[in-house]
Amino acid sequence: LARAAQGLGCAPGKIAVVPLNVSAGFYPATPLPALRAASRREVLAELGLPDDARLLISSGRVLPIKGFDILVGALPAILARHPTTHLLLYGPDRGGTIDELRAQVAALGLGERVRILGTLPFDGQGRFLAAADLSVIPSILDGFNRHGVEAAAHGTPVVASRGAGIADFVEEYGAGRAVPLRDGAALAAAINDLLADGDTWAAASAGAVRLADACRTARVADAMVKVYEGVGRAAP
Repeated sequence: LARAAQGLGCAPGKIAVVPLNVSAGFYPATPLPALRAASRREVLAELGLPDDARLLISSGRVLPIKGFDILVGALPAILARHPTTHLLLYGPDRGGTIDELRAQVAALGLGERVRILGTLPFDGQGRFLAAADLSVIPSILDGFNRHGVEAAAHGTPVVASRGAGIADFVEEYGAGRAVPLRDGAALAAAINDLLADGDTWAAASAGAVRLADACRTARVADAMVKVYEGVGRAAP
């Protein structure tokens, strides 16, 4: 939106970009290394997955614009490099999209690699976010996507398509990777690179925490106050 406004002639000095805030309930009180280790053990045991599983997580309303089919389509290329990868997907179904995804998963022979968890309770999502290696946002159209920030608050790096507004913030904070829209090959490559290099993953995890901190309600409120104060000072 900021780029569009500037393209229409708005002076850059009159543009302020403020992220959406995320509920305080998604910011863990437990130190992240301990939380991530405990959450991983719990989730792997609950789902019956092996100890060496690499977990990708994606969530939101399950409808076509979220691009979950692009992520499922990219999974074979990910499994070729990281054969222990599993995808966890949760969120409410819209228009029978989950049935379409299940059919795609079956056609690709990925039934053992994709877990569609349905709708999770608000206070039951944190352990999945903390257990994951990466949060993936393959959206075709998405205003911001709070899921990415919620995952980031748990130290989970983000791979987002440029169809999601959060992609700019992912780049700004070094919180993962931003990839072109509708590009399954680029999505797979970004995921593969982050899974392959522990140092790169750790740097992205630290960036993810910084991104999440910028979306705390108090900080977003402060940023909005500064916008209004600036307007007030500029008024005749």
